[in-house]
Amino acid sequence: MSAWEPQPHDLAQLVQLLQTSVNPDQEVQDRLRQQLESYNAIADFNNYLAYIFAALGDDQTTARTVAGLALKNNLKQHYHALSPTTIAYVKDAVLRALVDPSNTIRSTAGTVISAIYNDNPANWPEIVPKLMELMEHAEPKVVQSASDALKKVCEDTARQLDSQQGLDLSVLIGKLIAHFRNPNPVVRVNVLVALNQFLFIRSNALMLQLPTFVEHLYSLTVDADAAVRKTVCQSMVLLLESCPDALLPQVDNVIKFMLFCTKDEDPSVALEACEFWLALVDVERLRPHIAPYFADLMPLLLSRMVYTEDDLLGLGADYEDDANVPDKEQDIKPRFHRVKTHKTELNAGGRADAAAQEGGANDGDGDDDDASDFDDEDDDDEDGLAGEWNVRKCSAAALDILSTFFHDEILPHLLPSLNACLTSTEWERRESGILALGAIAEGCMVGITPHLPLLIPMLRDCLHDPKPLLRNITCWTLGRYASWIVDPPNKDPSAVAQHHAQYFRPVLEAILTSVLDNNKRVQEAACSALATIEEAAGALLVPYLDHLTQVIGAAFTKYQSKNILILYDAVGTLADCVGAALNHPVYISRILPPIMQNWSVMTDDRSDTIALMECLASVAMAVGSGFHEAAPVVWQRCLTSLQNALQAIVNFAETPDQLYDFPESEFMVVALDLMSGVVQGLTEDVQPLVASNDHAILRMLHVLLKDARAEVQQSSYALLGDFAIFAYPQLKPFLPQIMPELMTRIDPNMDAMYQSVCINAIWAVGEIALQTGAEMAHWAPPLLERLIAILCGPPMTRTLLENVAITIGRLGVVVPELIAPHLETFGQPWCKHTRALLDNAEKETAFLGMCRMIQTNPSGMFRHFSFFCDAVALWQTPSPELATEFAQIFKGFREMLGDQWTAFIETLPQDVREKLRPYGV
Repeated sequence: MSAWEPQPHDLAQLVQLLQTSVNPDQEVQDRLRQQLESYNAIADFNNYLAYIFAALGDDQTTARTVAGLALKNNLKQHYHALSPTTIAYVKDAVLRALVDPSNTIRSTAGTVISAIYNDNPANWPEIVPKLMELMEHAEPKVVQSASDALKKVCEDTARQLDSQQGLDLSVLIGKLIAHFRNPNPVVRVNVLVALNQFLFIRSNALMLQLPTFVEHLYSLTVDADAAVRKTVCQSMVLLLESCPDALLPQVDNVIKFMLFCTKDEDPSVALEACEFWLALVDVERLRPHIAPYFADLMPLLLSRMVYTEDDLLGLGADYEDDANVPDKEQDIKPRFHRVKTHKTELNAGGRADAAAQEGGANDGDGDDDDASDFDDEDDDDEDGLAGEWNVRKCSAAALDILSTFFHDEILPHLLPSLNACLTSTEWERRESGILALGAIAEGCMVGITPHLPLLIPMLRDCLHDPKPLLRNITCWTLGRYASWIVDPPNKDPSAVAQHHAQYFRPVLEAILTSVLDNNKRVQEAACSALATIEEAAGALLVPYLDHLTQVIGAAFTKYQSKNILILYDAVGTLADCVGAALNHPVYISRILPPIMQNWSVMTDDRSDTIALMECLASVAMAVGSGFHEAAPVVWQRCLTSLQNALQAIVNFAETPDQLYDFPESEFMVVALDLMSGVVQGLTEDVQPLVASNDHAILRMLHVLLKDARAEVQQSSYALLGDFAIFAYPQLKPFLPQIMPELMTRIDPNMDAMYQSVCINAIWAVGEIALQTGAEMAHWAPPLLERLIAILCGPPMTRTLLENVAITIGRLGVVVPELIAPHLETFGQPWCKHTRALLDNAEKETAFLGMCRMIQTNPSGMFRHFSFFCDAVALWQTPSPELATEFAQIFKGFREMLGDQWTAFIETLPQDVREKLRPYGV
């Protein structure tokens, strides 16, 4: 080391201080950190740390290790403030420590090296070549410490190394690959982990040596060391994700190796091997190679889904009766609210969204998540699996995704083992079989359906099993088969009635019993399954509302904080499904008081507030007049929340030093959506609330419509549309201020993140137009220009274009003379985007408007009349008024075409002609 030497007295004091780190007392630890931080003011403090770390003897390992870690922290925070001589001294000390007899000191040295290099490779450009040199050292422990340091550097700075000037990365990669044969398994793991970093970023230097890397990687598949095999599995998964073609020549051997590793007794090895199946099935050109191994893979995955002793120990008391044990705050996950977008519904044979038919603002379009239900470590028990991500959960995920791609092809190889599990006397094996049955529910539904008449009763009986974990997984699996339980394959009315009596009613009653289980985990799974069954059953639940509301009321008194959140979801889903049938004094008396009791004590920063407000929004819409008593309290609380948020925005903007926090949008959005629920529930009876506090909500709404955050605008425009329907007298005086802002949101060049805002704004315009009538003439021309630009412009989402078409039609109802002159421009796309809508009030008014526009300017629709015929033919049950309008339109065109009418009709498809006969065509 260099000439600097410590003062003995100061050195002794610092060593004594560092030795106090063995004291577990938190107060002592905090004082130690504060003292070490204060010593940074001493110029040569880091020299002392480096000296203690590198020069003291083995009897001072604790002080040396703490000194090394303190040195690392100081270098990360204060490196650029250190003098060149101190930096040189520190580097020299760290290199000395790298060859220290103590493994702990050598490992800490690698951590310090990585900290220096990670801050900026230019801080120590010569360290990587130095570590490469040490990799060839004669002393095995030095090679191990050098490989450990290189691993840490590569983990932290692979991208910087890939582009660093003056470093030949191919040489480093070659040296790392060469050490695949190192006799020390720790070195083999270190170099594999280091190389995996370059594989992840597809480093060109590694890609050029990929065949050599893969060849040497295969050689490690027979390695006796579990840590090496685990890391090889990680490398294989990375190869699948980054360059799968590299595995193609040896894919069968790789699959055999992964089968072997999936069986490994070391759970860390088995877990990495299970991850391989998830990755392999995503590579389309390699996927066919899995099928020949189903006979081995399916029973193997099922065997890895059985609870181990360690799994059960990790669950602690989760398999005991614990309903009376209060939840810990950290166990309650935050809930995130989904904002609302108005949407129309395609007539696709499914049940239409009631709110959509009535003009409400509904959840926006979202992509269906095709990923496995098991792939999110933070999902906790939403998928019925207890604990953290492990071999059991990963195996279930692999089975799920394999069934998604291969469907019934896996069943012949799975069913024998599955049957053995389901009939086993060991509850752990029966539980794994039920888990597997749930995992394949979506992918193998066709093949498993013939077995369900026996399986569903068996599962129902399992809800009475003495083992809570078995009851828990059974609830989840029954939820996965909710569609079959509710909707039998045979649609004959007598068969449906028998199916419901044999399966739906018994399962529903069994699930309701489980909702009141004495185990919190079972409660959670049962409540989630209930919500799933509710969604599948819809209005079929109405005859069971007495029992449902009794159980829900009892659950509110029994549940702890975490499961109350799940219960809110089940109550909200029930309200959405049965609608006004919930508006019964007995049902309301069971559900609403406990919700309002929780409402009275909630605060905007509580984790359950969002779930509670979402639940209340659904309940308010469903019970309608039954919410009248609770409405003023809820409305005022929402007003207060919004007022506080808007004031916080003002405070934030006006305070340069930002003493105030900018309010989160989440509570603003959920308050707006709850108010929408109240409006839709009370209908015109909401008008006194809208007028309360000098029309406070309308004054705030003018500000909220301008909020920069899309989600706040989205819910604001949804509420605006609701006001137009049910509180127009209160809204009308504010329209001169609101309409200009509203028009700016109908933008053909909108940013994608504001598309849902645009949808809600367009829908609100249509509702305002129907209420405003002829006075809409002032705003119609600029609105129409924007709407036509969207309808006739570049492709947009179906929901957006349908809302545009409906709103144009509604403008045609009130000011047809202003809209009709443009028929020739938008007639064809208008028909295209309204033809397949469900028959509902929105579609009715849109077509009434189109008829009035055609009557005003029939020549404007002449070129597009065949498209209009097609759109009219798809109507199922138009109102008498609309049917009369259609007949008049066809009569007028028949007269206009004269002798050409017959020839025109013959150009239409036969089914269209048949459907137009009622209109005199």
